[in-house]
Amino acid sequence: MVHPALAVPDPIVREAWSRGVNAPQSSAAGRVFDAMAAIVLGVAETSFEGQAPMWLEARASAAGEFPALPIVVDAEGLPRIDWSPLLEWCGDDGRSVEARASAVHLALADAICRVAEDERARSGAAIVGLTGGVFQNRLLAGLAHAGLERRGFRVLLPERIPCNDGGLSYGQVAEFLGRQAGPVAH
Repeated sequence: MVHPALAVPDPIVREAWSRGVNAPQSSAAGRVFDAMAAIVLGVAETSFEGQAPMWLEARASAAGEFPALPIVVDAEGLPRIDWSPLLEWCGDDGRSVEARASAVHLALADAICRVAEDERARSGAAIVGLTGGVFQNRLLAGLAHAGLERRGFRVLLPERIPCNDGGLSYGQVAEFLGRQAGPVAH
């Protein structure tokens, strides 16, 4: 049985989604939190970006059960997190809202740690930077930070530049200016 939040009742919307019409794919973790807030909390509308994920975070705790999310390497060699086990887990109304909200945070933090371990095994890198708007989520940032440190990583978090789109804009400007200046002589 398909969970009601996973079913798209409007056949036109479902057809557009299945064909990819006005339904762009995204690798942003924030979109996963939006979707999980819709499934777990039934959030259909919000007033500002991040509102639904904030509600999801408010209902979550730092402990509980969660499904392990498979890490799949794509054709370009990039690791991708398979969210489908989380969809099934959180679509189960037999679990409390708090348990499902917690599972979203715990599963993503666990996947972040496993991706970092795979990268360390491949490259030797032992420093991880946690950036992106999703790390404004204090629970997720704390879980990922603690899990990475337990595994021997040095974890960097933004201090002066925001981890959200403001930081992205700063990085884009810095890259542009770097390209304008030309190569640096060593």
